[in-house]
Amino acid sequence: MWSVESKAAAIVAIQIASATLIVLAGPIWPLGGVARGLLVASGLLLAWAVAVLWPGRFNVRPIPHRRARLVTRGPYRLIRHPMYLSVLVFAGAFVAAGVNPWRIALWLVLLVDLVFKMRMEERLLAEKLAGYRDYMKKTRRLVPWVY
Repeated sequence: MWSVESKAAAIVAIQIASATLIVLAGPIWPLGGVARGLLVASGLLLAWAVAVLWPGRFNVRPIPHRRARLVTRGPYRLIRHPMYLSVLVFAGAFVAAGVNPWRIALWLVLLVDLVFKMRMEERLLAEKLAGYRDYMKKTRRLVPWVY
């Protein structure tokens, strides 16, 4: 049986590996207009989400930070995982830049991995933070009003 720490480490390793391989699996430059737009959008969303969490509450692992608190402002008022959406949009920019079967397959691996990560994180946050279950009922995971 895997420990929570082991599962978290595996999920993060798959996330980093798949995102890195997406970038390396084809041409990177020059990026077309769609890809550039996706990169800018992902960067802005990530910066907004991290700015709302600071100071010191950012954590790449799906295990809640010891100083975790419920955040419901900024992008978190619409979706529970804006940083994960940012990662998917960032990787999607490289898929758009040079569509090939490897990039598409790796993006799907990244998506599945992040869904596992979200579920694990949400379970742990619901155990740790009062009000998180109610927050889950009011927001979507990744796409406002959809999912």
